[in-house]
Amino acid sequence: VGMVRNGLIVLFIMYWCFTFIQTKDMVNWLVENLPVFLFVLFFLWQRKTILSISMLSFVCIVLFVLMHISGSQYAYTHHPIGIWMKEVFHLQRNGFDRFVHFNFGFLITLPLTEFIKRKLQISNMFIFS
Repeated sequence: VGMVRNGLIVLFIMYWCFTFIQTKDMVNWLVENLPVFLFVLFFLWQRKTILSISMLSFVCIVLFVLMHISGSQYAYTHHPIGIWMKEVFHLQRNGFDRFVHFNFGFLITLPLTEFIKRKLQISNMFIFS
């Protein structure tokens, strides 16, 4: 489990660096990644609690952050996946930002619930036990 978590952290760092190097709009990349910078600081500050969450929750966090930094590389509205979605589904605008925003709620709910349960030492919270 520890090796998988470390591997996911390395993947995140490598992809984050790649998007930084490959971005065409550095100002946008920096603005879009401000929440990621803050999350990394929070992660380092709360690493004992965050590393104690389930592997599923950890994977959910990594997936969401990877989607977010991918969006920041292309300034969301120019993301190739969004352009593809726009053409295939006949959308009026690039759908990548909607996809990522949906996944913020979908992928972050379980990790956030687990984090709060562990931090506040709550045994039963909402629907997650």
